[in-house]
Amino acid sequence: MKDDIRDYVNILLDGTGIMISENRLSFLIDDFYDEVLVYCNRDEMPEQLERVTAKIIYAYIVQNNSKSGNGARISSISEDGRTVNFDLNGITIDEKNQIYATTLLNRFKKLYRVEDSGE
Repeated sequence: MKDDIRDYVNILLDGTGIMISENRLSFLIDDFYDEVLVYCNRDEMPEQLERVTAKIIYAYIVQNNSKSGNGARISSISEDGRTVNFDLNGITIDEKNQIYATTLLNRFKKLYRVEDSGE
């Protein structure tokens, strides 16, 4: 599962000139894998979610690579709060490198179910 995510990230990075160490990539995969599972209320990751997770990791790597020119479009600017958000393929990244991919993740989110006790 995580090997597939690694393969997808490497495919996305191919041709960008961005280099990332194996240790760093392994850490990012483990970290984002866990965060996605928690956000989606899941114990296991469905196969379709692997590519979404890879896109999130790719967006993070691109945003944090100064040589890349980041490739992201500015999606919003707030004058008073002095915030700038970037959008990279449906993934929003703010100036603090917080990543928001709720649009991509919400379709995989499991909702909590309350059981009727029959009383």
